[in-house]
Amino acid sequence: MDSETGQPIHLIFDPVHDLKNVYNNFKCRKVFECPPTARNLSHGCTAQFQHILDLFNFESTMSLKKAHQLTPAALQPKNIEKVSVKLATSVFSESTHDALHFYATNEGQTEWLGTA
Repeated sequence: MDSETGQPIHLIFDPVHDLKNVYNNFKCRKVFECPPTARNLSHGCTAQFQHILDLFNFESTMSLKKAHQLTPAALQPKNIEKVSVKLATSVFSESTHDALHFYATNEGQTEWLGTA
């Protein structure tokens, strides 16, 4: 509420919904084209949801996982789970990023680097 007029303030920026929308779009569309940015992506990149699935499957038999927050529910959510912030953040977590980057640079999974 605006303290002077008492009118409700409608914010157009809602980071929780934005994160869930990015997660659901990334999962459904399977590919995300990142445009070039001067600060950290001078050439842009292409992120593929399949790389996240491959990472999960690659680590599924390991007792110690680098991408420890990835779960089957995060990769194949039920309809009601698509609104879960926890599942969305597990896909975009630092551990998932670090695992993609590690396997891309050390285990020959170079195609995962764009997704990382």
